[in-house]
Amino acid sequence: MIQKPNATTERLANGRHSKKEYIDDGAHLTPQSRRGNFQASDTNNDGYIITDEAKLIFSQMDTNSNNRLTAMEFLASGKLKDRKLAKGVFKALDTNGDGELVIPKYLRVWGKWARHCLLDVYLFDSSITMKSIQKLFFILILSSFTSGCVGVFSWDKAKNVKTVKLDPIDDFMGCWYVISAIPNSIEEGAEDSIECYKLCSDGSIETRFKFYRDGKYKELKMNARVRLDKNPDGGVWGMKFRWKNLLPLPQMAYLILEFDRIYDEVNQRNVKVAVIGGPTENTLWIMASEPQISETLLNNLKLVASSYYDVEALKMVPQIRNIKE
Repeated sequence: MIQKPNATTERLANGRHSKKEYIDDGAHLTPQSRRGNFQASDTNNDGYIITDEAKLIFSQMDTNSNNRLTAMEFLASGKLKDRKLAKGVFKALDTNGDGELVIPKYLRVWGKWARHCLLDVYLFDSSITMKSIQKLFFILILSSFTSGCVGVFSWDKAKNVKTVKLDPIDDFMGCWYVISAIPNSIEEGAEDSIECYKLCSDGSIETRFKFYRDGKYKELKMNARVRLDKNPDGGVWGMKFRWKNLLPLPQMAYLILEFDRIYDEVNQRNVKVAVIGGPTENTLWIMASEPQISETLLNNLKLVASSYYDVEALKMVPQIRNIKE
């Protein structure tokens, strides 16, 4: 049985617990037991679990206290004033379409929204309209639904991470194979991931992330700008995600820790490599100009990020089709 995180471990007072807070600083059970509980609860392996606030909201809407939430109860709660929007949100939460929500099902969807700031729904779920997503995004922020993703739009990491000097920035342009990454919910299970950068005349950087999943290729469009106000060396970018070229999210810190040409024994020539970090310790990518690199080179690149990011959480990205080509 998984024990619910307790008040002693809740340092942030919002139901969001890091590994350190729950495992290292916990007061109940053994460290081994706490680690097992944490890993079981952290279903997307992002290093945090978010539960308390979600359960409180659920209980407030569950008027008959039977631990089941019907569409009627959800709509009657008044949490979302727009009835059409409320129906759309309930539909998104009701993943098996049985017309009611129970805590586990509710938390699975909640977890995605809270941890990834609605990126999955925002980018790929066509069941909710663009207008509804725009309303939902701001409603969730205003009502503290997104307490778990405050760090995603934070620039604190940019103050501490040592980034490279990009001069000229043109050298970084082009397409890169994603060799290893700490996968977010969009990237989980992705193969053949490639990220391409194109410098535009207005100074912005057109960014396209292409990957293969669920039997087909998918593409995510983004737009970046070099944030010279954060670091004059050019290694700090602000990246904006877009949905069908509409409704950009706030800029996310995109930090270039390494960029070099290094001889690689697998390719038997110099290859371009890059290490890119995001705004939290669980956002990290290692990329190269070739679809595969040696383990030695990969480990050296991990060392670059090890002081700032959870390199143990990195997973290899299969480049099956790109290697064949």
